[in-house]
Amino acid sequence: MAKRTRLVAVLLLLAANISSSAMNGAGVLPQARPPPTHEQVQKAERLKNEANELFRTKKFTEALMLYQEAADMNPASAMILCNRAFAHIKLENYGQAVADADRSLDLDPHFIKAYYRRGIARLALGKYKLALHDFRTVARLRPTDTTAQEKMKQCEKILRLEAFEAAIRAEDQALASPIDQLRQDLEKMEVPHDYDGPRWDDGGMTEEFIEGMLEAFKQDKRVHKKYMYKIILQAYDMHEPLANIEQIAIDKGRHLTVCGDTHGQFYDVLKIFDINGRPSKENPYLFNGDYVDRYVIFRWRWLQPCKNDFLCK
Repeated sequence: MAKRTRLVAVLLLLAANISSSAMNGAGVLPQARPPPTHEQVQKAERLKNEANELFRTKKFTEALMLYQEAADMNPASAMILCNRAFAHIKLENYGQAVADADRSLDLDPHFIKAYYRRGIARLALGKYKLALHDFRTVARLRPTDTTAQEKMKQCEKILRLEAFEAAIRAEDQALASPIDQLRQDLEKMEVPHDYDGPRWDDGGMTEEFIEGMLEAFKQDKRVHKKYMYKIILQAYDMHEPLANIEQIAIDKGRHLTVCGDTHGQFYDVLKIFDINGRPSKENPYLFNGDYVDRYVIFRWRWLQPCKNDFLCK
């Protein structure tokens, strides 16, 4: 239940970010917001204090929602954005935490807490060089901060290890990467004549293959591994160029169906499609969480790319 509540909170925040940054139907950027009034600043401060109390009692989701209200009321507060970044970190929304810390530092470039929290989020995302830069900034601005110094040492240790591993890999560049090796293996594979599952020729993905794959899965049958390898490779080719976080805009009059984590329940996903329709350009989905049936989702994304391809992730 707690995980579902957390997911709803994050989706609401994403919807708020989308609505605040999206262009209107005419393709015109919204006008800049006027500065908050004195009353709005005071109300935002009260909301922030209430959120701080929730945070202290480890009610991070509830605190996050109040920080969101406070930030909407007073978007010029570096402190509110920094606190919201901290709540995101506690909920493991590290990308959102980096975005909030960035905005906080845009407002106050000398805000030490924002550097530290961005460093923590970057460290969790595996962006060790960027995290090291943040922790060094904290250490420079506050030399007595032993926590920042410990984080600096942690990042430096990881970076040294990565450099060592890179040096070892460079010694044998003749070895193919796992993806290249998979492409080579794929060329040698043949589907036997007695295979009775769905077939996928070299002409490209078809809806017939996807429906056949779904039917095979319903009957607890397997799809030939050659086709699964092709799905993995083309999913890699689709996703490798994408950023970790992308801003998306939904045109006026369009809709987007957001699906949370189904915890590996294949038949639950099929039920969603039965109720809400198959993915298409006119019926886009945004899938979050761990999907045991991601092969099916990848296939639809390839067959029916949206205007903004990220919508069919």
